[in-house]
Amino acid sequence: MGNKVLRVILVLFVAGVLVVGSFGGGFVTARLLPANMVIPALAPQVTTAPSGDQGGTPESLQTTFQPFWEAWNIVHQRYVDQPLDDTALMRGAIRGMMAALGDAHSAYM
Repeated sequence: MGNKVLRVILVLFVAGVLVVGSFGGGFVTARLLPANMVIPALAPQVTTAPSGDQGGTPESLQTTFQPFWEAWNIVHQRYVDQPLDDTALMRGAIRGMMAALGDAHSAYM
């Protein structure tokens, strides 16, 4: 009888250690990883269906993006260290757009 009680206590102790260890490991991992890190396999995939309207960029968007393209062209014309990395500029613009949202849960990788 005493051996049976000891075995139950041992099983409960091991289970408790596993639960506490799992929770602690997750907590420490969350503290060590950057807040904006997104695991690609878990990130939602955004897809868009092609629209029937293939008429180009709406005029309102052209007006909205006019300062962006003006800055893009000025940087390409006047920046000293040429050639520029267009991919790096594009990614930086997207990161700036995401930062402008002010949402800690939105990130661009």
